[in-house]
Amino acid sequence: MAAQHVDALLASLTELGRRVFGAAACSLAVLEPDDEHLVFRAASGAGADEVVGLRLPVSRGIAGWVVSSGQPIAVHDVRADPRFAVDVAESTGYVPRSILAAPMTASGEAIGVVEVLDRQAVDGRDDMDLLTLFADQAALAIGLARTSPTAPPGTDPAAVLAQVSRLGAAEQRVVVGLLSEFLAYVGRRGGPAGLV
Repeated sequence: MAAQHVDALLASLTELGRRVFGAAACSLAVLEPDDEHLVFRAASGAGADEVVGLRLPVSRGIAGWVVSSGQPIAVHDVRADPRFAVDVAESTGYVPRSILAAPMTASGEAIGVVEVLDRQAVDGRDDMDLLTLFADQAALAIGLARTSPTAPPGTDPAAVLAQVSRLGAAEQRVVVGLLSEFLAYVGRRGGPAGLV
């Protein structure tokens, strides 16, 4: 898939993430081949133009911590968290109050991170589980874009469907929305042949 098409897909995913979480911003960073840096490939919302293309060592920031640890995190007051890279946030022109972040994984290895900034919490909704599922879908899209129209290695479609079936109705609607957005994107590119 051409780089501009991958970037358009990732931008679409971050816009969808921003809307799903009612967030000020959503960004997606991918681990570079050196495994030492993240590069923000897409963002939507506040500070988006400045964050896209930003390169960050995995030893810095909440995004770096998430990709290094492989663990999701909810930080309700970023200024009180020593992992927060305030200088990086200030360089984008938007300093969030809170961050929800989850690793994107493929074959059990972290390949990047999705961050949601200043989300609107909804009673009864488990935002961490929802973001983790969103990150899984983003990782599938990245794997698909990197390889071919087939599922990325290590992806078991039956396991993904089983996981979705255990979600509540609201979360299932979000997953259907994600998949619908992705399928619409593929359709605009002329079907599976447009992915290679």
